[in-house]
Amino acid sequence: MVPPQMARVGTKKTLFVNFATICRLLNREQTHLTAYILSELGTQGSVDANGALLIRGRYQSKHMEPVLRNYCRKYSGALHPSVLLFV
Repeated sequence: MVPPQMARVGTKKTLFVNFATICRLLNREQTHLTAYILSELGTQGSVDANGALLIRGRYQSKHMEPVLRNYCRKYSGALHPSVLLFV
């Protein structure tokens, strides 16, 4: 699994650049994963035309990795080796 690629947009927003790729690898809808991530981070955001997730706030990969790991545990049941994230 590829690690999340985060990029700063201005001073108050973060772009989750490879969000669409991770959704595809996890075989999950973008809307479901978006809702989960925003809920876990306690912030607002939206998916842009390129499939990247624009999030209000400043986040780095180290902030996103545990959220994605918890998502896999919660919604994938047992973690299959093909969806293991950063373990």
